Formats: sequence, C-alpha cells, structure tokens
Amino acid sequence: MSTTLLFVRHAEVHNPRNVFYGRLPRFGLSARGREQAARVAEYLADEPIAAIYTSPLLRARQTAAAIAAHHPDVPMRRTSLIMEIRTGWQGTPNKDFPPNTSLYVNKKHTDDETDQDLIVRMRRAVRILLRRHPGQTVVCVSHADPIAALTLWACGLDVTPQLLQKPLAPGHATVTIFEYPSSTALPILGYVNPHPPTPHHHKADKPADKAAEQATAAVEATQEPTADPAPEPTTAPASAPPASAGAVPTSPSSNGAGTATPPSADDTDALPLPSNPTPTPAT
Repeated sequence: MSTTLLFVRHAEVHNPRNVFYGRLPRFGLSARGREQAARVAEYLADEPIAAIYTSPLLRARQTAAAIAAHHPDVPMRRTSLIMEIRTGWQGTPNKDFPPNTSLYVNKKHTDDETDQDLIVRMRRAVRILLRRHPGQTVVCVSHADPIAALTLWACGLDVTPQLLQKPLAPGHATVTIFEYPSSTALPILGYVNPHPPTPHHHKADKPADKAAEQATAAVEATQEPTADPAPEPTTAPASAPPASAGAVPTSPSSNGAGTATPPSADDTDALPLPSNPTPTPAT
C-alpha cells in the first residue's frame, strides 16, 4: 500500500516591511493568508490523515492549525527537518539584495545551509515518515525551497542552486503530493492549488485590500525546537521516477529562498524521535 506525504507550503505572511524573514520569529499569517489556510484546510478535510507535521515557525504552525481543526483527533508535531533554510541573510529588506543573489552560493555566514544540506535533511525527514507511517497519509507544513528541493530530487534531478532559482516553488497554501509505492522507490508527484485565480486589477482600479493587517497580537512565545533524531546515512533511491510522474509545480514564488527575491522562511523543530538536541538557530 502506498504512503502519501502531502507537503503544504504555509499561507501568505504579514510582512509590511518587506524583509526576507528567514527563520525570524513572530511572522504570522496575513488576512489573506488566513483565508488561504482555511481554503487548503477545507480541501484536505476529507483526507484520511494519520498525522500532521509542521515547521515550528508561527506561519507554518498557523497553517497547520487550520488543517488540524478539521482533524481534531489527529496528532500534530513540530519538526526542524522541514523548516526553511538557515541563512545569515534573514532580516534583510528584499530591495537590498544584490541582483541574482543565491542564498546558497552568496553565503553571509560560514554555517549558512547549502543546497545539499537542505536536500539531505528533507530526505531524512521523508525516510523517517515512511518508516513511521507506512500505508498512511501524512500532512507536512513546510516552506517553498524545502518543498522545491524535494520535488527536484523526486524527479531524479540533482538539487543545485541554479535549479532552485527556477520557478519551481509551490504557491502559498498549495499541496505538493509525494505518493510512495514503497519505501525504496521515488514517489509519484502531484500538485494541487485549491485557490481561485488572483483577480487582475487594471491600473485605474483600487483594490479594496487592507494596507497591512495588525500582526498577530497574541503571538505565541517562540518555543525551543524539539530534538532531531540521530543522523542516518543517506542512501540513493532504487530507481528514477517515470516520465509521467505527475504535475510538477511551475508557478514562480515571490519568496523563494534560492532566488534574488528570498523566501518566506520558517523555523525549526525535529521529528520527535530519540533525541540529539539541535541548537536553536540565531534569530
């Protein structure tokens, strides 16, 4: 029986200063983001979900909470394995990024994550989930570049900074489907955007959008990440996916970490397994 991992990108974030927020805390959903989260939650309401995993950042947790509201008996856990990339660029205004900046190549700090660091931990998360939930459906609320990297790998492609700069990032509150026929096979891919098209406004039009919603007043205090499982060896998949593996998302992301306009990142936590404490990232 297949195991299905539904990777949901968090919904739109309230970011009035237009900064690359990376793993910075307290960036919650915008009003539109809350609508997006509700819509993707409704889409997943009838899915036989066995567990929900979320990046620990507020925007991911809020998106996951909307999904969990339709599945009150399903456990929800936080994991740092599916969080946004670690980079010293966080907090930088998007307008201040030099042209063609790649967060994976133009590193700010020596411990910034590389594209290979990213795919190693995402594959590790998948291995753990396949072992823990065989034959089940699991939701993982993550971020643009982690999902894009996993999609590239699932297509049998090398994950490189150049490919991560392509328009592969999933849209906000969309679902990238990884259906694993077995724990050793590459997945069959799918992509679902449950949202209506964004209406086009002519220049003369005045959209009735609120300039900026109030940031979430009751922002939860940032919690320490849970412990990551002990490292596992990285093993290559048994075979490449079929050419008709599924619809790979192609809509550009306005916040993809690998591009000059960096991503809406999210924070940390680990799949709750035997613990090796992971340092809390600097914020």
